[in-house]
Amino acid sequence: MKFCKRWQTAAWLGFALLLLGCDSSRPKPVPVISASDQTANPASTTPSSLGGDALAADSPSTADPQSVTPPQSDTASAAPQRAPDEIDLSQRPFMTLQPITSSSPEELIAHLRQIDSALQDLVLAGSHDFLDEQTFKQSGLRLGRMKQAAGLQLAQSSESSESESKAGVIAQLVALSHMSGLGDVPAAQELERFAGEMSMSADADLAHQAQVVMIGFELQSLQNGLRPTPETLLSQVDKLFARPEDRGFPEFMVLQQAQQVLHQMGFGDAADQVKKTVIEAYRTSPDPQLRGEAWLIETSESQAYQNFLQAFRGLGSESFDSAAALVALRGLYEEFPSLQTLEQIASTIANIEYSGQVALSQDVAKFTQQTMADYSGQEVAGVKNALDAHAARTALLGHELPLVGLIGFDGQPLLWDDYQGKVVLVDFWASWCVKCMRELPGIRQSYTEYADRGFDVLSVNMDENLASGRTFVEQQNFPWRSFHSDDPQMLGFKSPLAQQLGVNAIPFMLLVGRDGRVADLHVRGDQLETAIAKLLEATP
Repeated sequence: MKFCKRWQTAAWLGFALLLLGCDSSRPKPVPVISASDQTANPASTTPSSLGGDALAADSPSTADPQSVTPPQSDTASAAPQRAPDEIDLSQRPFMTLQPITSSSPEELIAHLRQIDSALQDLVLAGSHDFLDEQTFKQSGLRLGRMKQAAGLQLAQSSESSESESKAGVIAQLVALSHMSGLGDVPAAQELERFAGEMSMSADADLAHQAQVVMIGFELQSLQNGLRPTPETLLSQVDKLFARPEDRGFPEFMVLQQAQQVLHQMGFGDAADQVKKTVIEAYRTSPDPQLRGEAWLIETSESQAYQNFLQAFRGLGSESFDSAAALVALRGLYEEFPSLQTLEQIASTIANIEYSGQVALSQDVAKFTQQTMADYSGQEVAGVKNALDAHAARTALLGHELPLVGLIGFDGQPLLWDDYQGKVVLVDFWASWCVKCMRELPGIRQSYTEYADRGFDVLSVNMDENLASGRTFVEQQNFPWRSFHSDDPQMLGFKSPLAQQLGVNAIPFMLLVGRDGRVADLHVRGDQLETAIAKLLEATP
């Protein structure tokens, strides 16, 4: 049965609520240009909307610099993927999870968490084409009905506390939204009824969650010609941010969708009104990703932003004009002189540096440092972190490398004296980092070519899961030694060495000359062999 268009927007929003949680607030940055090729430490203090995923990929993405989890996309991509018919799905959580028989509120809540985990597992499997569309839909609907039933039981149980009962109501809303998104028309009809009732609730949280979904329905009514004008929709939008805590990810998504639809339908003034609401609501959001997205909405149609994109489009290529890029970047700030613009500029520094344009990254850092004086210390904490990490990395040039706190996968500690007098490539990598894997053939080739002339490789593993790094090293059978942090509680980007050197993205590759001093940063790909040969020929 073809899914009725009337419920598509509300269902799509509900699916986002399902995956991210009703109080989640982290959208993905909008991809715009491709300028660098490194994988970020997922912990961050600066937003990354400027230039999208590629240009801002080196910027961490949460406010906690200690929270490091390898991206699922890179984890999945690092290992060769098998064809769907080679993978046994029968024991995956989305296939094996069964309805709960207990009526205990604690066990019902635990069961709801299991369902959410199984649904996320289902989405992950579907995103890699490990199962066909019919299996995906059937499994999703089965889990959705399971969640709706558990939520209903939790909401109606006499043993449930007020917060537990509320959790049950929200679980039903999310389950219905999810099933609607999978094409279940009766669920979509029930969702509209259920959300309408919830919108009248005396509980402000429940009423607000329903209000978000109802905006989606109102948007579809406008699209289907059931509303001649967007006045009702605009009225709902005006009431959306009654409380500061309501400025989250689901609200951002539905307003962004509303703006796009209104623009497509020719309601330009209404679209501009929603756009203004989004910018004002999220411009100073405590979530760096959300305020970055609001900044992008505000600036993306400007000539200054387009000039910036054009100037940086060739970053990493021989035709790149660093002087023009710096002018464009300064022009962007002159057009939009705000803390948000400064944050976005700070998020580009590492990517410019990693592309090999170290001198330009230092110029941008200097501009950012000078401009920081216009803001208070707390406001620019994220900017300062980005500058400090950049300064730590670039300060290595021409100096001895402080390699401490490392132990080999063979159980032996690093003795830096063993490498004295050699040209050494120090390579920070992780098993989940696809871009690190791309460098391996070139590193192997260089080692084979120059090892007998005084070249060596020192590999520093950045896996938080030490077993993953160990397994990969054993499988690859590297002819050089591989190390990791000697503190099992401080692995990967958390390690003292990574913090000291400012390593917040990988691959991070340094070349050390025979004199023990860092000669080059970010020498990768075709440039690596040439740089090694040059250092080997140099007089110690």
